[in-house]
This record gives sequence, C-alpha cells and structure tokens, in this order.
Amino acid sequence: MKVLYTILGIFIFFGGCTTKEQTALLKTMESKVPLFEAIGQTQHITVSEDEKVIGFITATYLHKKSLILEAKPEQFIIGIYTSNDLESWELLLDKKKPTSIVQLESNDKKLALLPLHNEWSDYYLVTFPNISKKQLTLQYVSRNLGKHSLKFSKVANYVNTKKGL
Repeated sequence: MKVLYTILGIFIFFGGCTTKEQTALLKTMESKVPLFEAIGQTQHITVSEDEKVIGFITATYLHKKSLILEAKPEQFIIGIYTSNDLESWELLLDKKKPTSIVQLESNDKKLALLPLHNEWSDYYLVTFPNISKKQLTLQYVSRNLGKHSLKFSKVANYVNTKKGL
C-alpha cells in the first residue's frame, strides 16, 4: 500500500510542476488559436497549364465553427495570384453574389488571420449574405483561370457525417 501511495505522490508532484518555459509555451499557443482555426478554414486551388502554374487562389472562411448556425453575413478573405492579367472574375457562394468586395492593402491587420499570405497575391475581403446551410460551396469563375469550387463547413465536421462516433 505504501508503494502505491509513493508512486501516486510522485505522479502528483511531477504532474503539478510546470516550468516557466511551459507556461510561456501555453500562453503562446493560446494566442495562436485564431490562426489555428483559420488553417482549418483555408483552402486553395492551383491552376496549371502545360505543367506551369498560372494561378493560385486561396480562400479563408472567417467563421468560427460551432454547433449553432448564426445569422451573420458570410465572410471570406480571398487571395488571388495569376501570371496572366485578370480582366474579370466572379465569386459565388451557393450561387449567390457577394454583397461587397473590398481589396485589402498589404499591411491590413486582417491578413494576420491568414495562415499564409505573400506579396504576389491580391487579397480581398468578400462578404456574402447569410446562408442558412451547414455546408457552403464557394465558386471562383474567371475567363483566364476557369471555374473552380471549394467546400466549406459552418459546423464541426463530425456534424456533417452520417456515421456516429
């Protein structure tokens, strides 16, 4: 019995001790939570022609996943890089047009939400009306880069599956 209490005491003693480095690491990780959430809500499309990349599109859905669907406008940060001149492009979210498209400056604070951004892409804050569905389809249509679709989820992924845990 003494051995059991001794082992239990050792685990409690070492389990309760944290170093300054561990505490600092935990604080750093907590400050990065929005970035980690954005990673899960970022998708990209690489457009190639003759084995050469001619376009790269990233879309980050600015929505915190939850079990409750909220009636807020749908917002995305869209990054577009193309080696060709973009004369016209269109975005649709479940076949609905955006209510606003605002080009972001390279020093905009919203770009800090992105897991990856570069100086060669143009970034836009795109707002759509609220869509009361759990899954959304964002379509990018361009004369030069073609038509591409990305799927995003408003709720935790396990809610969208038909299988139980």
